[in-house]
Parts: sequence; C-alpha cells; structure tokens
Amino acid sequence: MQIGNRIKIERQKRHMSQKELAQDICSQTLISRVEKGEIGLGTDILYKISQRLGLPIQSFFNESDIADKKLFVHNQRQILAMLCGQDYLSLQAIIQTELKRTDLSELEVLFYHWVDSQLVFYIDHDHEESISQLTELLDKATAIENRKLEAFVAYSIGVIYTKINDELKATSYLKRAQLVSKKLDDFRLNVDIMYHLGRNQHLLHRNGEAIKTLTDCIDLLVAKESIYHLGEVLYERGNTLFEMGMSEDALEDMTGSQVVYRLQQNSSNVFFTKERIQRIESDLKK
Repeated sequence: MQIGNRIKIERQKRHMSQKELAQDICSQTLISRVEKGEIGLGTDILYKISQRLGLPIQSFFNESDIADKKLFVHNQRQILAMLCGQDYLSLQAIIQTELKRTDLSELEVLFYHWVDSQLVFYIDHDHEESISQLTELLDKATAIENRKLEAFVAYSIGVIYTKINDELKATSYLKRAQLVSKKLDDFRLNVDIMYHLGRNQHLLHRNGEAIKTLTDCIDLLVAKESIYHLGEVLYERGNTLFEMGMSEDALEDMTGSQVVYRLQQNSSNVFFTKERIQRIESDLKK
C-alpha cells in the first residue's frame, strides 16, 4: 500500500479528522493530497505524523517502498533533529532504508554511515564498535577534505567518550572538532562542541580552560540572541566557578540558568538548579 493509504487507515482507526492530524504539523490540504497519493512526504512531516498516531515511523514502509523515491524527501537537517530527539529506532529504520538506495552520492553515503555508527552506541550500547566505525569515517572525511563531516564525526566521538567517562580522549576529539568547526558557519554545531568541551575540561579540573570555553560559548549565544543550550552552559560555568571558590559569580550563573529553564518549561532542570542555588547560598552564609 502507499504511504498515504496507510496514514488514512491509521487516522480513521483513531477516529481522527485530517484537521486533527495536521494540527501544528502541516496543513489539512497537505494531508488530503498525501492520502490521495498526489504527493509524497518529507522525513520531518512523516516523523511528526507517526508520533501523532503513536506509531514508529518504520511501520509506514516495507521493502517494496525502497524503490519509491517519493517515500520521503532526503532531509539531513531533520535526520539531525531526530538524532537530537533520541528516537533512535525510528531513525535506524530510515537510515537502513536510505542505505539500500543505489542513487546516493559518496557524501550521502558517508552522512548516513555517520548516523548509523552512532546508533551502534545508542541502540546496541557497543562503544568500541561505534568508535571504531566513527574513527574510520573520520579518516575518510579528512581524506576528502570535507570539513563539516570531519567536525561532526570528531564531535560524535568526543560525545561518546564523554558518556563512557573518558574525559581525556573526549577532550582531544572535541578540540579537533572545535578547530575545524571554527571555519564553518554552523551555529548549533559550534555551541554543542563548546558546551561538551567546557564540561570535559571541568571534569578534568582544567577550570581555567573550562571557564574560557564556556564564556566563549555564552558570548556566541548572546551575539545570536539564542537560548539554545544556554541553561546548560550557564549551569556548567556556575559549577566550575563554585569549585574555584567564586560563589557569588557561581550564584549569578545558576540563577540565570534557572531563568532559562523556566522559560523552556523544563521543570526537572529547574529543580536541579534550585538545589544547586540553595547549596551556593548556604556556602555564602558561612
């Protein structure tokens, strides 16, 4: 069956109108045209529809769909968003389907292998195999002089080493990623790298380096008028300042972090910052 028919069947099973399915995702007209088989769907829209219907995205396609290029629009940005959203099983289905295509460029193949290599860690929990695949991919990215892919892969290796508590190796790869990313116009990538690098520098007790990295990150966020990762960066700098005995400055950062989390309606992080603020205030009273 076509994707549109599947969407229609699943929608009707739930007694859901086209308008209800489309709400905050796309237009009702788009849903109508998709269900009639007039147009295909992009990865981002198909993913959101699958979430609205409470279904994994892989349930919308099978082996016979692979040859249909209208299955979904090739959209790297949305794949990155899904990776950040941690919907790893759905993402794995998309990547495995895409890798079976015969019309992919060399760069597209490398991009999909980069995502797939990370899923080895996040799904199979095999950090050695994941790092091995990513390291091989890093060499390829360097060889073809694709700086963006090189930065992404080095960053990913750094994050995995962070998650397995090897801060020294994490810092090494994150510094490499930072060196390459400085030449790229990718705001979020630069923020992600600086946040994780500063965090690892703090864990290694390289507090002076950590403060500089995190401050540079905050300056970039302020210049872009963005709160992306701002709560986390302020929290991390506040922790570092507190460890350095600069409690007043630490309190200012923690309070700022809490404000950001409240704006984001992130109740769990508001709770954590509240506890940290109370500890710092108690230290100041001594």
